[in-house]
Amino acid sequence: PAGKLLYEYALEMLLLRREACSRLANFEKEQKGELVIAASTIPYLYYLPQLVARFQEQYPDIHCNLLRCGSTKVVNALVANQAEIGFTGTQVDSSKCLFEPFAMDRLIVITPPNERFQSYVGRGFPLARLPKENFINREAGSGTRKESEFFIKEMGINPATLKVVAELDSTEKIKEWVAAGRGIAILSARAAAAVRGGE
Repeated sequence: PAGKLLYEYALEMLLLRREACSRLANFEKEQKGELVIAASTIPYLYYLPQLVARFQEQYPDIHCNLLRCGSTKVVNALVANQAEIGFTGTQVDSSKCLFEPFAMDRLIVITPPNERFQSYVGRGFPLARLPKENFINREAGSGTRKESEFFIKEMGINPATLKVVAELDSTEKIKEWVAAGRGIAILSARAAAAVRGGE
């Protein structure tokens, strides 16, 4: 009886192996299906368009479904099997995800284009002035916000001392508020350099 039971288990494992090999072989040949990608704002807007375009040139029959959300929610989507790969603006604490760098970026201070701030062009905005200016922040859970708070602390400034006048959920909105003279902000250099209307 024990030998027969072991034989049945072995036969079942063999059938599962054959099925798995068959499915993988078909996938290698056909390369069809849907790829769900979760991405935070900066990767979603400024990196993935080119990356996905190159990917679909090689695999035209794979449909890419992109989900835009904050870095924390990207990780949550992966853990919940709602996405197969994710791109974040910062590393989120999670033992269930593997993080690998895919691009280099840096943070910069952006200011309204008025005369008072023109004097800083070419020499940089003095970080000691950060707590003295109205500050426009990203929402909680944003990779940009986490990295900017880390950057501010590294400069010896307590983020709690900033005069935050608004928390916005997108980089585009922050750029519009800064351009309107509502305050200053810290953004990804890639995002800040993007030409409005061509983003």
